[in-house]
Amino acid sequence: MRMLHVCAAVALLGGLITVSAQGQGSPAATGVLMGPDSKPQAGVPLSVHGPQGQITVFTDRNGKWSLYNLAPGKYEVQPPAGMTTDRPTFTIR
Repeated sequence: MRMLHVCAAVALLGGLITVSAQGQGSPAATGVLMGPDSKPQAGVPLSVHGPQGQITVFTDRNGKWSLYNLAPGKYEVQPPAGMTTDRPTFTIR
């Protein structure tokens, strides 16, 4: 019975994926998150919407975000309020 509960919890959480930039090869997409002061923002989550749903990625200490192993399609990056990214949309072919 416990196994069923764990599987159900994993299935419910499947829509939110956290992407780590460690040891993944070349990124499919990268960008930089800038704050209201036009300086790069470290450790901030960004929502990325694409053909397989929402992905959450965090910026590194230099404000850079990277995504790996993306399915083909159009993507939209949604930074937190008051912040911008140099790559708000992109397409993977």
